[in-house]
Amino acid sequence: MKSVDIGWLKAFVEKNSLFGGSRYDAQLIAFLEKYYNVEDIFPKKLPNNIVLNRISQLYKLARISSKKDLFIRGIYSTITLDIDRTEGKNLLLFYHLDPSATRSPMFNNILNKFFYRNLRLLDEIVVISKYWKGHFNKLGFKNIDIAYCGFDLKNYDISDGEVEEFKEENGLGDKPIIYMGNCQKNKGVVEIYNQLKNRDFTLVTSGKRKVNLPARNFELSYRDYLKLLKSADIVIGMDKFNTGWSITLHEAMLLKRPVIGSNMGALPELLSGGGQIICNDFKDLNKLVDKALEKSKKMSSTGYKYAKRFTIKRFEKTWKEIIENTLGK
Repeated sequence: MKSVDIGWLKAFVEKNSLFGGSRYDAQLIAFLEKYYNVEDIFPKKLPNNIVLNRISQLYKLARISSKKDLFIRGIYSTITLDIDRTEGKNLLLFYHLDPSATRSPMFNNILNKFFYRNLRLLDEIVVISKYWKGHFNKLGFKNIDIAYCGFDLKNYDISDGEVEEFKEENGLGDKPIIYMGNCQKNKGVVEIYNQLKNRDFTLVTSGKRKVNLPARNFELSYRDYLKLLKSADIVIGMDKFNTGWSITLHEAMLLKRPVIGSNMGALPELLSGGGQIICNDFKDLNKLVDKALEKSKKMSSTGYKYAKRFTIKRFEKTWKEIIENTLGK
């Protein structure tokens, strides 16, 4: 019998998402619903305009009245923690601070000030990498746990035949394929393209095209997205902000692809753990791509051995311990 009541007070966009933070959220909610009574009480029906959306979120969160054993919060519901009408323990699930959250640096700075002020009211902070645990430790916070992403290893069993069929269907040809990441500026795709555009490579991105590049871009189902990753001779992830983790680069390692990534946020932990290449400067990409092509077999093997440790079972075990410890404080 489920005896613990949990309030989900975190923005949650796509319950069936297989990408990014929404994917982590979906996986966590699926686990929580197996063992606890979970209610999603984050405000809905918010404006499309990004600034009005954020203001409306804050207003509605400040007016929430609820009593639970535990509230799982995001950044915005932590900002309103001292003025809402909630009763219960409070846990922050934190991925990273997104510099594009409102597209207004001044507004972001104001929100960050209130966010950091209210961290003292939390019973627990959960992050997904050592980088952000260190960040909060330096600020004097002690109740911090790491709950790494979890992966279903069966998803990455993609045959060479499937890959060849995918390449043929999409006209990817015989040139080395370099996957540059999601087609967004903050993913560094513009700089990657400019460094590699004169090489005899097929340069590809995926997701919604948010920046115009003369490179192939694919909007795919999750399975086909994994085929695209496995088709790549090298997967590059040059995030330009302090990210929490990289599901894309982790999945590339599970697909036994050599990876090059930036030195931002948690990426060095992921890349060094899996024996992959850290790029400190976009200008180094050409020589590092050559290195990755040369050492492809070794990098693929080392990366897979590391990446496969992050299982769904490990994810659920960690979260069960975190919740039990938080409620027991």
